[in-house]
Amino acid sequence: MQTEIAWPARDVPETMDRESGITSVEVAERLSEGGTLDRDGLVARFRGFVRRNYITPAALYMGDRKGAYLYGAPEVFIGACLGRLCDHGFNDSDVLLAASNALTNWNVDDWPEGIPTLRADPSRKPLTPAEYLLDMHVTGVDGWALEIGSFRHPDDDRPRIKARVRNGFYRNPGGGSVGTNFHAGDGYELRTLTMIDLATVMAKLVGVVREPGAATH
Repeated sequence: MQTEIAWPARDVPETMDRESGITSVEVAERLSEGGTLDRDGLVARFRGFVRRNYITPAALYMGDRKGAYLYGAPEVFIGACLGRLCDHGFNDSDVLLAASNALTNWNVDDWPEGIPTLRADPSRKPLTPAEYLLDMHVTGVDGWALEIGSFRHPDDDRPRIKARVRNGFYRNPGGGSVGTNFHAGDGYELRTLTMIDLATVMAKLVGVVREPGAATH
């Protein structure tokens, strides 16, 4: 099996701390649902996500000759979400890239008051929406969904695929819904919407199952 060090480290920080993350093999063990999907298959799928830049490693371990990319909880979560999409038949690169962008990149237009701080650590802001969702989950806010939208424009022959994360139960202080937007662009109309419930994804990783919207600000 090819070692992870063979892939270029795209601005991935180096570390000598082996405990700062887990390897792709350990990620596969976390994501295993049992059944017949073997570990090598899960490892190959997760490494494919990394190779196609859907997931960026948290660090590159330099404590031995082989080296290995290390991943934190947000990267494992993104891998789990992308895996659910693949299990649902969404292997198209446009879909997976849209989902990756929704979980990896902040859009300031979605947060007019600024990126929220972590509920578990108010002194710090989450680096990615994936980290934000995990923080909300472990502090009592469930009801999150990953939504994939297919948009059409009268002057464009190809559909435009976008993704967002939304919570249909939790409300911000002004009473509005919490989450991000598609940002499909002017003139694009929504044609198809698919929702992936993230509660079971996060419960699988964190081991906490609650009724959605249990916590308040």
